Formats: sequence, structure tokens, C-alpha cells
Amino acid sequence: MKFPFWRRRRDEELEDEIRSHLEMAARDRIERGASEEEARESARREFGNVGLVKEVTREMWGWTWLEQLGKDLHYGARMLLKSPGFALISIITLALGIGVNTAIFSVVDAVLLRPLHFIEPDSLVRLFYENHGSNSYWGNLSRPNFEDCKNQSRLIESLAAYGDRNQNLTGSGDPERVSLAAVSANFFKVLKVEPVLGRGFLPEEDEPGAPRVVVLSYGFWQRRFGADPQIVGKTLILDGYSYTIIGVMPREAQWPNSSQFWRLLSVEDAYARLGRGAQFLKVIGRLKPGVSWQQAQAEMDAISGGLAKQYPETNTGWSMAVVPFMEVIVGPIRPTLLMLQSTVGFVLLIACANVAGLLLARGASREKEVAIRAAVGASRWRLARQMLTESVLLAIVGGALALLLARWATRALIALSVGIPRVKEIGVDHRVLGFTIVISLGAGLLFGLLPALQISKPNLNESLKEGGRGAVGVGRHRLRSLLVVSEVALSLILLVGAGLMIKSLWRLLAVDPGFAPDGVLNAPLLLNSPRYSQAAEQAAFSAHLVRKLSTLPEVESVGIIANRPFSSTYNLIAFDVEGRPPLPVGQSINAENNSATPDYFRTMRIPLLKGRGFTDEDTGQSPAVVVISETMARRYWPGEDPLGQQITVSDGGPNPRQIVGVVGDVKQEGLEAAVMIPMMYVPFMQSPRGFMNLMVRSSGDVANLTAAVRSRIHELDRDIPVEGVITMSQLVLGSLATRGFSTLLLAIFAGLALVLAIVGVYGVVSYAVQQRRREIGLRMALGAQSSDVLRMVVGQGMKLAAAGVAIGTPSAMAMAIFMTSFSDMPFDVTLGDWPIFVLIPPLLLAVAVIPCLSLARRATKIDPLVALRCE
Repeated sequence: MKFPFWRRRRDEELEDEIRSHLEMAARDRIERGASEEEARESARREFGNVGLVKEVTREMWGWTWLEQLGKDLHYGARMLLKSPGFALISIITLALGIGVNTAIFSVVDAVLLRPLHFIEPDSLVRLFYENHGSNSYWGNLSRPNFEDCKNQSRLIESLAAYGDRNQNLTGSGDPERVSLAAVSANFFKVLKVEPVLGRGFLPEEDEPGAPRVVVLSYGFWQRRFGADPQIVGKTLILDGYSYTIIGVMPREAQWPNSSQFWRLLSVEDAYARLGRGAQFLKVIGRLKPGVSWQQAQAEMDAISGGLAKQYPETNTGWSMAVVPFMEVIVGPIRPTLLMLQSTVGFVLLIACANVAGLLLARGASREKEVAIRAAVGASRWRLARQMLTESVLLAIVGGALALLLARWATRALIALSVGIPRVKEIGVDHRVLGFTIVISLGAGLLFGLLPALQISKPNLNESLKEGGRGAVGVGRHRLRSLLVVSEVALSLILLVGAGLMIKSLWRLLAVDPGFAPDGVLNAPLLLNSPRYSQAAEQAAFSAHLVRKLSTLPEVESVGIIANRPFSSTYNLIAFDVEGRPPLPVGQSINAENNSATPDYFRTMRIPLLKGRGFTDEDTGQSPAVVVISETMARRYWPGEDPLGQQITVSDGGPNPRQIVGVVGDVKQEGLEAAVMIPMMYVPFMQSPRGFMNLMVRSSGDVANLTAAVRSRIHELDRDIPVEGVITMSQLVLGSLATRGFSTLLLAIFAGLALVLAIVGVYGVVSYAVQQRRREIGLRMALGAQSSDVLRMVVGQGMKLAAAGVAIGTPSAMAMAIFMTSFSDMPFDVTLGDWPIFVLIPPLLLAVAVIPCLSLARRATKIDPLVALRCE
């Protein structure tokens, strides 16, 4: 018995049909003399049970469906090979659209979507000390506040403290400055990370006077010690002190800030000495199972309130802020990455619209083929399925090419990315491959659906009687025009966004940092060994170094500052003004405290506004003086002359200090940050520091001074590493690296979108010229001038571009205002940005007219006799 397998049956219908066949076979056997029981048994043996027959039927249906799909793919491939030009353009267009999406997704996936390389990363949080005053900001915790939070919290399983440090590694090999984290003993316990060699820290090792121990990172263990498996128990010298290596962490344990070592906080005198007002500890915690960070925040609010009542002098106006750890790491970069992912999404939409237009144009040449297939019985669904199969086939090939493009683009993104966290995790892996497959199939359905529906509904009478010339459907022409208008509008939005970001970056580059960076070389130095444990020894070294470098040819001046501009290093300290009444409990006035040598202001060309700068007479034995910034003078002495005022600074140095000068403000945190924190400078000889930044101004090429500066430093002490030498111009530009990265990418994507949109305009106008070839020939035969044809063709293309500009301009303005409402976005719209909205639309129209003119000139060369020959 044969069943009709060419169409799928519902299970109920199929079961009823099989039962009917069984009953018929049984009756046939009864009529031939068999008993009823024998007849039914024979029928079951012949046909099997109902479930078996249903299963065979489904299997046969599945094979038939696969066979049909194979035939569709085979036929689609043949049709595409017959039109290699169309196929190549479509594949390249899709490869560009899918490729940039894949490349950006590889970054978004690695940075934002993948969980951190810790056990149960969602339970990790950071604690900040939040100030609720007029200059609200998040800071670190003091040691007593950290201990109180650790002891009083019932929702946080454990809390650990840490701090970023730089130290000098000496002994065997060349001296090297290494980055490390000074941590509490339970740091690795909180992160739930176990060493691959040796062990972690023990609680008894976190007590003052305990042996100095250190844990190595996996990368440093390989680089410096050649992955020595016997490394545990050996020693190394950090800042002149011997540390015993007790363990090596796994490869993925690189936090915080790609640390090369971990040592304990207990070896630092400041850890035990400084009180509740010294906020220098970063704190990380792990929540108990089932506890949300919002619940932990409510608990910390209660703890903060109790500490404010118990210690009003230091804790009034402060609270503990609980922030998910993932948000701390990737939060600042999230808006930029999401903006770039949205941008490349626009590029993919433009690419899909472009290919959809090409499919519609190609459909006109296949109208006779489609009409014949419909005339001999092919359903509309069958025709649409064939068209969709060809679209998906194009998308799959384009996606394969896009993967190759994405691998190259991803390497370029990694090379360009500065300041992006988790950059080492970026790459094309199975997750990115899955994304590419999904987006390719989705794109194939997106750009193929409308053309498939349009082409699969032919007008048989018109298509067949035209003899294969192809009848142009009005609906299809309108759809192609609508696609091109959308392309132009989307490209205009991207161009305006790129213009806003470029202007924002240009605006930042024009910001005065408060100093002249050109011609200045910066060399950070670290004097942490026992040889420089005393302030007098640090002061003597800095004085000798300044004298040595001042004798170099082409050196104009040499200065030293403790914390250089653009370092984001804070030393906020409270002070009192003599003669003023004491402030209420919990309130204080503070400023950034910095140490500078006499020639620092001249070297950096920081303007002196009032009084004097430092001189060689400002030593440890002379009266204590201070120079303040313009912001400090304006904030704390409004309408007064601060010169001669006495302030008492809680820095452990000589007090009181007399204000002897006022200098201009410096952008200490970077060009993007407003000058909010007042700055005070004290003479370096009165307040020496172990960490210092050497500033050398040259009259020639400052880069040529690097070797000479390194040589002079090593003449004084060969164990001091001279690393991270950079010009201040490079430092200023580097502070904008993340913004420059996003601006460059947005400009590239906007340019790509513009090219695709112009190609779309070209395709529509070219197709229209081809379809109106006989009409143009007839017009010219009747006396039309070349200028008339030129105007007609150019006008058709410019109408589409103008419509896209008309839609895109207000959309771009709305988008820019909406994006600016998010404070983290890398650009803002001001009244001064009106030229971007005024100039980009006509520029886009000017670019769009180029392909129109090319096609119009070709149309004017149509021979009327050739065009009308078929008439």
C-alpha cells in the first residue's frame, strides 16, 4: 500500500488513515474465508502496528525534506554561478557587514558577556568609601573602617584588602620595576583561586614582624625564572629586602592590573600606623550564597551609620558603597562598546538593504523563469522557498568570508585597544563562530524575505506575453527605492555620530592642560630600597640628579614632582587655616598634596600668578612654605589674597606652612576631567618622596635624551630601574587613547556605511536606466537633448538621496540628544555642534551625485536606433 508522502500529515490524520487501511485489509481476508482473528493478525503482520508505520512515515518525510533542501541548494548554487558578478558583489557586501559585527562582538563578548575567571564571580563585590559632600566621589577605605566592616557584616562572607604597588626588583639580572599587589592574607581565599605551585598566604604571615613572603604570577614565573618547577623556597630582592617565594598562581590569575607579584600588606608601616582618616585600602568581598548586592548595600548603610555616630570626626558624611565586581572592571567601557556594537548593527542593516535591492533587480531578469514555474504548478511558497534558499546560501558564503575578515579585524582591534579591560581574552572562538552563524542566517532571511515574497508572486499574463523582456512591477520599484532611502538615512546617522565624536576629541585636544607638554621627557623613579629609607637620603639623591642632568647639552631645565600630571595618583590631605574658627565635627577642608623642586614650574611652564615659586633656599632647615593652585586660592580664600596665610598640613612635615605663591591649575586627572581638587605644592627638600617623576625640558628632540638620562641615573645608582620613560606629549595623547579608539572605529564604520549607501544609489539608478533604455532612446529620437536626459537620470538618484537625508537628519539629531542623556557616553551635543548637522547632509548629497552623474553620462550615449530596434 502506498501512502502520499509528498506532503506532511498531522499525526491524527495519519493514524486514522493507517487504521482505515488495516480495517480494509482485515475485511478482505474475512470475505475470502479467514476467521476474524486470523484476518486481523495477518493485517498486523503485513502493515505492522500503527506506531511503527507512523515512525516510518515520519522518517520518509524527513528524508524527502532533506532531499528537497539539497535540490534547492544545488539549484541555487547553479543560479548564482550563472551570475558571478551579482554573487561576488553580494558576498563582499555581506562579508563586510557581517565581518565588522563579528569583530566587534568578539570584543563585547570577551569584555562584557563572559564571566570573570573566578569561581562564582557574580558573588564578588567591591567596597568604596563614598563621600556625600559637595565634591562627591568614591574613594578607598582606611584600615580601621575595613576591619570594622569585616567584623560587623553578616551578609558578606569575607572581605579582603589590597593596593597596587610598584617596586624595584634587583639581585640576579638587570634591575626591573615590577607591578604587584599588596594584599591581606585572605585575598586568594576571597577570590577562590588556588596556586599551581606551592601555597598561598597564611593568616599568621599577615602579622607585623612575620617573614617576608611573595607569590608569583604565572607569566612572571615563566619570563623571569624560565618556569622553574623548583622555584618555591627560593628568594628574590624587592626594594632591597629579601622575600621567600611560596607559590605560583595560575595563568588566568592576573588581577589586579596584571600584577606580577602578590605580597602582604603587613610589611608596610603605613598599614599599621595610619588611622581612620587615611583612606588607602581597596576592598573586595564575596557575598554569602543567596545574598544580592542590594541586600549587602542595605547592611553597609546601617554599618556606615553606626560608624558615623561612633567616630564623627572622620566618618560623618561618608558611607560604604557596594558595587558588583564585574561592574567595577567593565562599567566604564560598557557605553563605548555598546555604541560600537549598535553602529556595526546599522552597517549590517545597510548591507542587507543593499543586497535586498540587488535581489529585487535580479528578480526582474528572472520573471519569465518564475512565471513558467508558477504556470506548471509551483506554489508561491515553493517559489519563495527557492529564493530564500539562494539568499541564505549567499549569507553563508558571506559569513565564511566574514570570519576571515573578523580574524584580521580582531587582531587590529587588540593592537589599537588601549585602556580596555580583559583585552587578552579577546579572540575568535566557538562563541564568536556561533554568533557569526546566527547573524549570517538571520541576515539571509532578513534581506531575502521581501524579495522572495515579491518575486514569488508573478503576473503570469504580463510576464509571459512580454517574451522575456521583464516587466517592471511598480511595487518592486518602490521597495527598492525605499531600501535605498533607508540606507542613506542610516549612513547619515552614522556620519553625524562620527562627526560629533571627532569634534569632541578635537575639543579635548584643544583643552589647556595647564602646562606645556612639548619638549618634556618624563622618567618615573622609585627609591624604595633601605639605602633611601631616610628623607635626607632621598633629598640628597634628587639634588645630585638634578645637577647631573642640568649639565647635559640641549637641556633647558630639570624638575622633579612626586605625582605627575595625568597620573590619577591622589594624595588628598586635610589642612587647617590659622586664624579661622575650627570646623564642625566631621567636616574638613582638603587638597592634593604634592612635592616639587624649584625648577619644576619653569620646566613644565606652569604659570606663576602671584608671589614666588620655590628656590634653592627652601630646604629642610628653612621656614616651611607652600605654593597653591588657582582653584585652591579661589575656593578657600574667595575675594582674599592668600599670600602670607598660614596653613597646618597633616602630612607629618614641618608646620605651619606659609603660602608664598599661586600657580595655574593643572589637569592632574587628564584632559577630560574638570579641575575640581585643589592642589598644594611643598618644596621637595622639605617633604622628599621615595617615588618621584623626573621632568627634563630639551631645546632639541626630547626623545634623544632618553639614553643620556638613563646613563646619568645609573651613574648615581645602578640598582634603580629606569623604565616607563615617555614624553609628556605622548602622555597627553595616551590619556585620550580609549576615546580615540572609539572615534576611529566609528569613523571607519560610518565611511563603510556611506560607501554601501552610495553603491545602493548606483544600483537603483543603474537598474532604472536599463529599464528605461527604450524610453530614453525614444526621447532622444524625438529631439530630447543630452542635458534633458542628464537631468532626468541625476534627478531620479538625487530624489532618493534627498529623501534619505530628510529622514536621517532629524533622526541623527534625536539620536545624538538621546545618547548625550547618558553621562558615560563619549560625546555630548552642544550649541557649538550645529555645523555638523548643517554640513554633513549636503556633503552626503554631493557624494551621492557622483554615481548619478556617471550613469547619466552613460545614458546620454544611448544610440536611439539600437534602443528602438526591438520595436
